[in-house]
Amino acid sequence: MEEMKGLEVLLDGSVNVKQLAFKANRLNAECMKELSKILRKNETIKEVILSESRIGSLGATLIASALKVNSCLEELHIWEDAVGSKGAEELSKMIEANSTLKLLIIFDSSSITATPLNLFRRWKITNKPLTH
Repeated sequence: MEEMKGLEVLLDGSVNVKQLAFKANRLNAECMKELSKILRKNETIKEVILSESRIGSLGATLIASALKVNSCLEELHIWEDAVGSKGAEELSKMIEANSTLKLLIIFDSSSITATPLNLFRRWKITNKPLTH
């Protein structure tokens, strides 16, 4: 939790950090709330990678909520984080609200419910180009 608050301080005002990557972490609900807060207000991060960080469906829901208002993130990768059907559903809804996200990958080999989501779905729904 303290590390996530430190990350927020580090990123505040920084224009150089373009990617955040978390691998094999234990990102509990409080950490995911902090990350969500960071993503809501950050205007420079282009890519977030979460891999084996135990975010679960709550973490995916918090990320989706933040990305509905984020206007700079272009890529989100979630690997082996057990987002479940609820988390995948919330991320799918986020696609419709976020106009800057170009790539969303969700992969979990232990779950039959999580599959890679294609942004082609947004194009079919809105008939808008996927890039600006």
